[in-house]
Amino acid sequence: KWVTFRDLEIEKVGGVPVMKVHTTPLDDWDKQLVKRTFDIVFSMVVIAGLLSWLLPVLAVMIKLDSKGPVFFRQRRTGRDNRWFWCYKLRTMHVNGESDTRQATANDERITPFGHFLRNSSLDELPQFFNVLIGDMSVVGPRPHMLQHTRDFSVEIDKFMARHKIKPGITGLAQ
Repeated sequence: KWVTFRDLEIEKVGGVPVMKVHTTPLDDWDKQLVKRTFDIVFSMVVIAGLLSWLLPVLAVMIKLDSKGPVFFRQRRTGRDNRWFWCYKLRTMHVNGESDTRQATANDERITPFGHFLRNSSLDELPQFFNVLIGDMSVVGPRPHMLQHTRDFSVEIDKFMARHKIKPGITGLAQ
């Protein structure tokens, strides 16, 4: 099929290998610097202005709701197909299927307070720490768990092209 190395793609056309070079607006170092600066400043404002007081409140609610840690971390696929730990607030009872089974609408694993966190998207707020450390960006394609990346790369043509840039908290679909 095809192999992606950052800006170079090798594809077979009629059995003949053809190389294609891809460019994006973020290939220029100055645009990368502007985007990274925005990510750092914006995530620091959210962490200091919102998470500094909201996270302790949500942590208490999570602990009162169910047993287990406040935070949930999962390996997700990032830029250049490298995995990173994606941080979220825990919305489910601790279970062994979190890396292989996606949550559904009436999933019995979701805690009562977890429903609220998911519906309000507050469970995603710890991802601003991922942005600050450089694993994610504020805007970019949403990161998938590793199993979904493996599955989708087989099912969807050119799916892996999304990993040429950092994943984001919000993307085009949002």
